[in-house]
Amino acid sequence: QGISGPPFMLPFGNAREIVRFMKEAQAKPLPAFHHDFVGRVLPHYIHWTSLYGKCCLFWFGTQPRLAIAEPELIKEVLLNPKGAFDMFELTPLARHLIGDGLIVLRGK
Repeated sequence: QGISGPPFMLPFGNAREIVRFMKEAQAKPLPAFHHDFVGRVLPHYIHWTSLYGKCCLFWFGTQPRLAIAEPELIKEVLLNPKGAFDMFELTPLARHLIGDGLIVLRGK
């Protein structure tokens, strides 16, 4: 039942790895008309979900982040009336690519 992921490292969690993944992803050019930008914006997410499964835990500083790639589990979490989970703030690059659509809305 446990959720696996990369180990926590003091004092920044997995932030150094995230930065390394971002630099590697941004160093590679995107092909023309390429619409699969998740690997460019969230390369750590692609890497860790391939290693640890569709539900994994990583750390951004001292803040744990749960990455979920199972549609039914995402639906269950987002429809939870207790509001135990909150979305994290997008990086400036992610906000530029995604915009202010439904994916970033909060509240009722």
